[in-house]
Amino acid sequence: MALVAWFLPYVLLLSASVAGESAPPAPPQQPLAALPEAVDRLPVLHMGRVKPFAVAAQETITAITGKSWFAPLRADGSRDSSRRWPATALVLAALTDPAWNSVPLLHVPYAPLQAEMGSGEWISLAAVEPHIGRIAALSRRRQEAKELGRVFESSRIDTALLELGSRFSETSAWFTGFSFGLAPLAPDATARAWVIEHREALLAASGEDRRMRDWSDTLREIAARPTGLTEAGLADADLWLNIKELAFSTDPRLEGWPGPATAARAWGEALTKADGVAAQTAALTDALRTWGQRRDGDQLARHLARLEKQLPSNPPGISYPNAASIDLELWYHRGVGVGSLRYGLFTWAWIAFLAGGLLAAWGLAKPAAGTAVGATASRLSLPLLLGAVLTVVGCLLTATGLGCRVAITGLGAVTNLYETLIWVALLVAVLGLGLALATRQGLYAVAGGVGAGLCAMIGEAIPPELGSQIGQLQPVLRSQFWLWTHVKVVVGAYAPFTLAWVLGNILLARAAFAGRAVTAGEQLLLYRCLQIGVLLMAAGTILGAIWADQAWGRYWGWDPKEVYALVVVLTYLIPLHLRYVGLVGPTGLALWSVFGFLSVVMSWYGVNFVLGVGLHAYAFGSGGAEYAFVLCGAQAAFAAVCWWRITRGRAGLAA
Repeated sequence: MALVAWFLPYVLLLSASVAGESAPPAPPQQPLAALPEAVDRLPVLHMGRVKPFAVAAQETITAITGKSWFAPLRADGSRDSSRRWPATALVLAALTDPAWNSVPLLHVPYAPLQAEMGSGEWISLAAVEPHIGRIAALSRRRQEAKELGRVFESSRIDTALLELGSRFSETSAWFTGFSFGLAPLAPDATARAWVIEHREALLAASGEDRRMRDWSDTLREIAARPTGLTEAGLADADLWLNIKELAFSTDPRLEGWPGPATAARAWGEALTKADGVAAQTAALTDALRTWGQRRDGDQLARHLARLEKQLPSNPPGISYPNAASIDLELWYHRGVGVGSLRYGLFTWAWIAFLAGGLLAAWGLAKPAAGTAVGATASRLSLPLLLGAVLTVVGCLLTATGLGCRVAITGLGAVTNLYETLIWVALLVAVLGLGLALATRQGLYAVAGGVGAGLCAMIGEAIPPELGSQIGQLQPVLRSQFWLWTHVKVVVGAYAPFTLAWVLGNILLARAAFAGRAVTAGEQLLLYRCLQIGVLLMAAGTILGAIWADQAWGRYWGWDPKEVYALVVVLTYLIPLHLRYVGLVGPTGLALWSVFGFLSVVMSWYGVNFVLGVGLHAYAFGSGGAEYAFVLCGAQAAFAAVCWWRITRGRAGLAA
């Protein structure tokens, strides 16, 4: 077990800390020497998913520190960005040095909580420990409210304290070696079945529940499924041993890891040897004194090379991933570099989208003689053409990124708020370019680029835990068929509504600036978008009703997501019908395209982050609600000012 041999020293230091060894006076001020590439590529089980160690380390650091990087604090409490630590180096360093318990790592963004705890923007694990009782009490209250179906009432400071408690738990798991699973315990269904049968008995007999909490719940969940211990029931079981468990497993039969069921049986027997744990701890503590501070990168590379020989090229679908899937996720995680700049695919995409939209707008600013919005364009200007090319580049980047996420997860990449924003960005751009090409109306290209850029930019700006980090799929979405039909269709309906929203703002601004009403030709641009949106939204809602019948035994249950899907359909059906009887004119349709989009915002975002209830919601919380309200208010004010300018201009012309 070459890999285990390398990780053991890190756990030894933890054992020494628990045993009362004196901690170093301060944590290391410089990161470890450059680690081999194989360390980043090492597959680990983290947060319910197998991923490269570099990705798991980065997600851990971001969740705990609130930043994607870590650096020592300056005297003024800010981070010294010139002394950044690589995520993998920081994760490993904290496993080797107990003094990290006293290093301010945990992010405390809420200023009143900082004042109450006497900390700055970051606080150490040790400084949080006196507040654990209060955090636990709040957590119990929240759980009780959830079980009773009630809304959990809490102050802003209590909410911030619960968030800090979550960071405390994750940091504790990291420091104690429980965060990262390293070795698949049972690589096939037969071995997993054996583990489940014997593990349940061991849990009851030995009281090992707490120490094995990282995977015992998974075992219980699988064992409770109707499929029992069949292949289908075991397909989703990821049973891995973490650093701590590997360190305390000295049974020689585990040397053949990752072997078949023999390894699982050996581990199960090792769990029954409770008397040996204390002796092993003492032996590890003694070994610590001779280990010192050696960090031999060449030795590590040799260990990992031997590991790779044990795992030559695993086919997809087994516990331990093959090299291709690990390399793909690492490439996606690291992004694309252009010169000295390196950003993710979707960051480059929104830059390309916005640049394309603005270039197209520049190209339309001085149209050819006799060409007006609503008329057929007679020629293409160079900026308009370049803008379209940049938008196509953005589409290719977005499609590549979504394809990577599908390949990594094996699921349709519309499973959370972040992915819906990226999916809509792609569709807005494609729809804008498609309509521009079909109708020869360049304004579609402008709106497509700008709308796609805004969606992708918002997606990249929201916290990583809302979806940019690839996580476990929510139970409500665990259906490949419906992910590729209902979810993509109903979310895809937001794209034409987004395009109409951008167009509506542009047309209202143009009309207000000119002191005139929106023209009939301009109205037609909006009408096409709204037609497509209503068709997709209605189809998606019907498909959702069929899925609801399969999942919950009813087509309609007045769930908030269902209700707001209906609200969106009705919101846009009304102006489309009133247009035929003359009650909504071109300016009215433009205003409706803008104000109606607020219903989309509520269905898309508000149900999850404002209402925070429902069977369909894929995230709960107040995440940025205050910003959303301000932006919606600003949008309403802008539209109202445009309408006032238009009516005043028309009155002046009439006079």
